[in-house]
Amino acid sequence: MRNVLFVKYNTLRRPRYQISTTIYEEHGERFVEKAPCTKEARVHVEGLERNCRLLTMAHVNVSVAEPDIQNHTATYEYIAGKTLEEELQEDFDDAELLIRKIRENLNYIYTYREEYMTEFFCTDEFVRVFGCDLEHKKENAWEVLKGRPSVTIADVDLVFDNIIRKNGTWMLLDYEWVLEFPVPVAFLKFRTAAYFYDRHNLYFSGKYSRSAYFEKLGFSPEETVCFDGMEEKFQEYVRGEHQEYHCLKGYEKKIIPFRAYENYAEELEQRDASIQFLNEVIASRDEYIKSMETLIQKYHRNPFYRMYNGMRKQVRQIRGRERTNL
Repeated sequence: MRNVLFVKYNTLRRPRYQISTTIYEEHGERFVEKAPCTKEARVHVEGLERNCRLLTMAHVNVSVAEPDIQNHTATYEYIAGKTLEEELQEDFDDAELLIRKIRENLNYIYTYREEYMTEFFCTDEFVRVFGCDLEHKKENAWEVLKGRPSVTIADVDLVFDNIIRKNGTWMLLDYEWVLEFPVPVAFLKFRTAAYFYDRHNLYFSGKYSRSAYFEKLGFSPEETVCFDGMEEKFQEYVRGEHQEYHCLKGYEKKIIPFRAYENYAEELEQRDASIQFLNEVIASRDEYIKSMETLIQKYHRNPFYRMYNGMRKQVRQIRGRERTNL
């Protein structure tokens, strides 16, 4: 019998990209399953097989987890271990070391076979996804892309959390967004670095500003402006114009956990105890407010208060007339 551990829904996208990710146990083994949430999303899920094949051909240092696709659903072996993001978090005590390791990992991950590399040139597909027309755009922000080293098979969402080490090899776990036209490698590195910075903003805020962080990684201010613009357009490509399918910032995803019944029952018991305690605090607060209101009303009914309040009003009127005469 299948024991579902958790489900993650990507519903903040255009309908053709809305899928669910489920981790479950069956016969003592764990699996990861990606399934379409809409009929339009079936093509997106079925495309994972092609994405896997393309990335396997293009990458030098990264292997790709293979899907088993049946009935519009992709199933993967569950790979346990630390993600690259978790490994990098171990260096939070040394910010300079962390920056160096981020830079080294970006260079290692984004190494491609020569036949898939080219100088950047703008295509219709690039304009459709990233909203950039180098020939007609009035602003010069996109000029930094001209002639840049680019890869013709690009995984746009290759973030540190999607990579895990297996038998000494980095395995790519998630690769929905594979583009088959020239994309500057610098942008792919930038996006991975930006995702890591945003996820750990509280940590980095005490160390580096966002601009200083990117400068440390070798990105110029001009590149940052350009790549931020590309990211904004990519979000619109995924989530709709003006991000009509997006109601939260970043790549937030709805997560519904499933636990063993006994653990869940214990958690419910703790939650009920917390609710009872909070209700008692609220009742005590309400009682205190009510007693204060009664005291204030009693104070206002006191004849001495009325006499004092009347005198105070007269003094304010006299002072107001004096200021007017001045």
